Amino acid sequence: LKYLNEIKTSFDDKTNGESMIQNRDLLTSIASTSLATKLDHDTSRVLSEAIVSSVQCIYPGSDQPIDLNRIEVMPMPRTTNESRFVNGIVLDHGARHPDMPDVLYNCKIMTLNASLEYEKTETQSGFYYSTAE
Repeated sequence: LKYLNEIKTSFDDKTNGESMIQNRDLLTSIASTSLATKLDHDTSRVLSEAIVSSVQCIYPGSDQPIDLNRIEVMPMPRTTNESRFVNGIVLDHGARHPDMPDVLYNCKIMTLNASLEYEKTETQSGFYYSTAE
């Protein structure tokens, strides 16, 4: 414990905390050390690079905490070594009609968190009457 106290690096004030986020080598070694206890060396190296890139991408500054809800891990049917960091939005929707082109350039994409399709209601109700009175 005494040895750890001697070699530790402290990042207490805002200027040191800011430089810690920018220090990619330090963050990568921290992430790699943590991941290497659970994964093999190559996988931990690939994932630690992706983790550091994602944290550096969403870091808002020293006056606000990091919002980890802005990082999403998407399971893909591949090996872990094929994983990579994507700086942006990944859309994997596919064509909805056989006549749609496979490749489009300079297109505009709208992302919407609601369904635009007509959905039938779950309940069935009716109004029955026998006379007009």
